Amino acid sequence: MTHLPPRSVDARAHPTAATAPYSGAPAGCAMSSGRAVFEAQLIWKARGENIMAEKIIDVTLASITNTGTRSVSPYGGISARSVRVKDPGQTFQSGLLYYVEAGKPIHESGVLSIKPGKSLTYNSTQRLSIFHFDALESGGFNQMLMIDSSLWQHMVTTGGSNETFYFAGRKKVFFVDLEGFFDFPWSYRAQYEDDERKFEANYTVNLISSSG
Repeated sequence: MTHLPPRSVDARAHPTAATAPYSGAPAGCAMSSGRAVFEAQLIWKARGENIMAEKIIDVTLASITNTGTRSVSPYGGISARSVRVKDPGQTFQSGLLYYVEAGKPIHESGVLSIKPGKSLTYNSTQRLSIFHFDALESGGFNQMLMIDSSLWQHMVTTGGSNETFYFAGRKKVFFVDLEGFFDFPWSYRAQYEDDERKFEANYTVNLISSSG
């Protein structure tokens, strides 16, 4: 799909935006804040401990299926992140799996929406490194995979229109569970008055390598 420059969201106008962080980095790029990991390495070297274990994974948005009764055209972004287990707000790497501006096509085919019961294939992939020190590691540098989103739906109402947030929560996968190849669905729902929109995104995770 075509990845466009990030669209900023005013959290004052859309308070729910604060509950679903959005990286704003172009897809295919990863933002890294590896200083904390580097500092943890120094600490563990001083202790004479094993430095860490690392897993390299490919995270893919495989498809989106409309599970509701009205067309969906989500805009905004979906990110795959390596985050700190003890503080998911701290991101070490982040890459976009989906990014669409309001009113723009939601797929490289040029379609603007997905009809009820229909699906679109994306196969958008980001590669991330996830690190793990020890189950009892006191510094709190252990990492996990997290998928989060900031998605919106334009809804036409009797009195005009409304930009409605898709609620989905955050999918978290711990280091120990990043094994082999697996997939999972994740549901998204937006509702304004009597207008409800729903879709399901299907994700895959593939372990590329493991060390340590």
